[in-house]
Amino acid sequence: MKLLRIVVSDLHLGTGVEHGKRNPYEDFYEDDRFAELLAHYDALAGDQSEIELILNGDIFDLLKVKVNDIWPVEITEEIAVEKLRLCLEGHPRFVLALRRFVTRAHRRLVYLPGNHDLELLFVGAQELFCRYVAPGERADRVRFITNTDTYYLPEGIQIRHGHQLERIHRIQYAKPFRKRRDGTLVLDLPYGSLWILEVMNPAKEFPEQRRPHPAAAAVHSGIAVSGSALRAAVHAALAVFICCGAASSRCAPFASAS
Repeated sequence: MKLLRIVVSDLHLGTGVEHGKRNPYEDFYEDDRFAELLAHYDALAGDQSEIELILNGDIFDLLKVKVNDIWPVEITEEIAVEKLRLCLEGHPRFVLALRRFVTRAHRRLVYLPGNHDLELLFVGAQELFCRYVAPGERADRVRFITNTDTYYLPEGIQIRHGHQLERIHRIQYAKPFRKRRDGTLVLDLPYGSLWILEVMNPAKEFPEQRRPHPAAAAVHSGIAVSGSALRAAVHAALAVFICCGAASSRCAPFASAS
């Protein structure tokens, strides 16, 4: 049977937009077009061909999801599930498109978490995704790649999101969690994620008419929002410095995975 692979990346779904309300953290407004994309290839493949939909990271922008009106920097499984739930509820047409896709025979889905949706490394978040998209026995049609950043195809092709090529977004797949004193596991977030959570996100909360230049906003947030925000900024700067290397005058090329 012929196999068609579709690779989709960096959609950055947030929590959606309520009618009459502004959401500065929502970047995805093409739910209907995504549904049309899947419907097009589903019709093209028909019943005589398989389709493998590969969600290649940052499908959800969980770094831009508040929980209880805060930007949590210690992501437990419970928090990860809630952040994902808010995004799934905020994009019902997107969810329906995926559900219709996996309902069809000879359709399967592969998910590689990126640096903006690392919460999908938690089993609880994976189970929630399947409950929305592939409930019941159809959950077998969904596969999560969580022990590496690479999906290896039998043809020798490697599919990667790319965040592992940037030091400030890199994680240890052998040990993606750290244990708190109370024994709870939390995501071991890279410095790039801390920068977004503690510097860039608060900068977007300025009222539109008073919003400063992005550079000024970053400086303001790093100093005024919290001491931990300044720490994240310093960590990010140090990570870049380490990447460049003291003995080299140039950084190695970075991948565009941020």
